[in-house]
Amino acid sequence: MEALAVSSDKLQNAIAGLIEKTTTTLGDGVSFLSTQLPDVIRQLLYWKATESLASCITGIILLCTFIFIDYKIFKLIKKSLEQEDLIWGWGLFGTFFRAIYFVPLGMINFKWLQIWIAPKVFLIEYAHTFLTK
Repeated sequence: MEALAVSSDKLQNAIAGLIEKTTTTLGDGVSFLSTQLPDVIRQLLYWKATESLASCITGIILLCTFIFIDYKIFKLIKKSLEQEDLIWGWGLFGTFFRAIYFVPLGMINFKWLQIWIAPKVFLIEYAHTFLTK
């Protein structure tokens, strides 16, 4: 019976030690997170704003490039075709060429503007999408 009492005391001491270490480690983790969280959030905002701005600028540059190429091709076709042929020739080709416009239009987003004007709203939306996936 005495052996059971000694092992019960040892078990209780071991469990108490584990609970104390766990509590200390959790407290250290919480203090670490509370000091690092503002920096992590700032870096996340910088990254998402830069990513969105780069995509937006690339989309605008591509769109302007496509419009410029479209204009140059139209001038070239207008010079080489008569007026009646121009309507049919450019209408068919121009329709296919203008379908490319949807690529850069899909790249243009203004999340960077939302991050700049309302970063807390962006963080709430980001957390919502992060939690729902």
